[in-house]
Parts: sequence; C-alpha cells; structure tokens
Amino acid sequence: MAEAELAVLIVEDNPGDARLVEWALRHEPEARFRTEHAPRLAAALERLDRGGIDLVLLDLGLPDSRADEGVRRIHARTPGVAIVVLSGAEDPVLVRRAIEAGAQDFQVKGIFPGGHLTRVLGSALRRQRLEQELATAGPDRVAGSLAETPEAVAWWPASGAPAASPAFLALAGLPADELARRPSWIADLIGPSSGRRPSDPPAAGVTASPVPGAGEIEYVVRPGPGPWALLELRPRGSGSPGAPAPVPGPSPIDPDSYSQLLELAGGDPTFVPALLTAFLDESARAIPALDAAAGRGDAPAAADLAHRLKSSSAQVGALALSRRLAELEREARHAHLEEMRGIARRVTRDYPAVARELTTRRDAARGSGSVGSTG
Repeated sequence: MAEAELAVLIVEDNPGDARLVEWALRHEPEARFRTEHAPRLAAALERLDRGGIDLVLLDLGLPDSRADEGVRRIHARTPGVAIVVLSGAEDPVLVRRAIEAGAQDFQVKGIFPGGHLTRVLGSALRRQRLEQELATAGPDRVAGSLAETPEAVAWWPASGAPAASPAFLALAGLPADELARRPSWIADLIGPSSGRRPSDPPAAGVTASPVPGAGEIEYVVRPGPGPWALLELRPRGSGSPGAPAPVPGPSPIDPDSYSQLLELAGGDPTFVPALLTAFLDESARAIPALDAAAGRGDAPAAADLAHRLKSSSAQVGALALSRRLAELEREARHAHLEEMRGIARRVTRDYPAVARELTTRRDAARGSGSVGSTG
C-alpha cells in the first residue's frame, strides 16, 4: 500500500464494533489510516457527498438498511469509492449479494491481526481503481496494469485476447499462452460470455483448484460495462480471519480470542478495560430486553438485539455466547418463535457466567495498570 494516508469511513451502528475497527486501523503497522464514523446509512451518504473518502467499511445490519441495500446505494452514489463489507457471520448468500451489489470484499467481524486490514483494504482499493481504469483503457494498457498488480486477477473481454496478472497465472497453474483458450473451469465461473446475465453462475464462491493437490480456491467475478469481466482468485481462507472455534473448558471466554485482544491492545493499559466495560454495560441492558422480546414473540426486536450483541460478544472472547446469539438471530429472522424463545432462555442462563468472568478480567487489568490476562 502507498505511504499516503487513506481515509476510511466506518459505517456501523454498534459502538463497540466501530471502536474496535478504529483502534485496529490506527495501530496498523504498515499503513496510515484516517477514520471517520457514521452510525447510519443516511449519515454515511451525506458524508460521502462531501468527498475525501477512499474506502468504506460497511456493516450490513444497519437500522436504515438491510442486506445489500447499503452496498447498492453507496456504490450508485460514489462508484469510485471501494466498499468492504463487515458482517457478524460468514454467510455465502450475503457474500454473493454484496459482491454483486458492488462490494470489493467481505470481512467477518472479529479481532483482526496486525497487518490484516492493511492487506484487505489495500487490495480492495487497488481492485477498485483497476476496474475504473479498465472501463476506458485499451487492451495494451489493460495488460500493463495487470502485470503490475499483486492480486490474482484476469480480464476477459467479449472479444479479443484476455490478460492476467502473474499471480493469477501462478494460482491457476496456467502458462500465459493458454489463457486465451479459456479452460473449462474458467468458462464455468465467468459464464458463457464476459457480459454476465442473471442466469449466469454466482458472482462469488469456492471452487476446486485447477492445480492438482492444491485444494480449493475462492473466486469473485465482476462484470464490466464493456462487456468484459474480471475474475479474481485467492487461496481459500486468505480473506478474513473470522472467529476461531471455541475451546472447551470451564471458562466462558475463549483464551485464544482473548489473547488476540491483548495483543491488539499492545502497551495501552486502558484499551481492554474500556472495551470490556462498554460490552458489560451494553449487554446488561440488552440481555433482559432480548429475553423479554423473545418471550412476547417480537421476532424483529429479538433479531435486532441478537445481531447487535453477537459481534461484540466475539470481540471480548465470548465465542459460545456469540454463536448462540447468531442462532437466535437466524431463528428470529425466520419467525421460528418457539426455537427463538428456547435459545433466548439459554442465552439468559449463560450470560451471568460471561459477565462475571469479564468483570474479573477487567478489574484485574485496571488494578495492575496493564492488560494482563487473569486466566
């Protein structure tokens, strides 16, 4: 990524999620970011109208937008701004819809290791600029641009020779002179022509690697106005760190996740206590409200409360609680009232142990003047 400071607009209604992303960006070791925050889509659109934003980190579950609506509206309003979607769960349907709507990437909320956001946002910005350039560039310029990009990207025009980056050829196991033959696995991904249609294959997904023994690869297909299409490949699992699996044991706080939180804090003795306090204050209000909403059969309210709490629970290491909240949200969204009520009762039962453990860790960190772990 270039040394210049990049302006990132974080569109997130959950204060804890926004705070964690802002902190991570401020402490990225290999790039400089300037962050701004908008809690609603309407506020984000107003800010984008003033210009000066390079990238948007967008939550899909905002009070004034749902699913891919926010992506579509931002992309239509500011097509030159790269969008990276943030979500509390890795849902393949949401991924495809977000990519088709104009997002460059999709990240599961969590604790991002140092350097991760620099790579993700740098790659998203380069792809965004490449797509804009390809909209008006001639074939020679396209080939030159792709030769210099570190991403595994190939360009497929409706007529004429395709072009690909060296990383694409390596990941696809193709010599450059075979690209124009359009191997069958590539044809299956980009459809019968480079101008994609509603009946064409999904715009994002996972497919078997064409390289023997290499496992699976993630792919994204982006249609252009030419018609042409961009096909991007990357090894599966290289996009988002996601949330680690919970570790069985007596503590409701996953030790690996909590260790990542401590590592993110670095030497700042105030970060972890402040984050834990914010979670404890929010959850102490939200858990009773969630139980009440589920009890009276108010599925929309229960789904919204579960959505807000699931990612902030994962942030502080309460992975089992976060996964249960994700289940609750799913059942509530589908209006499965009995299942919703049953999960809400388990959440209410499990929450006190989480609160006690986090309170102990917070008080110990405050008392020691450092961000050490209590367990």
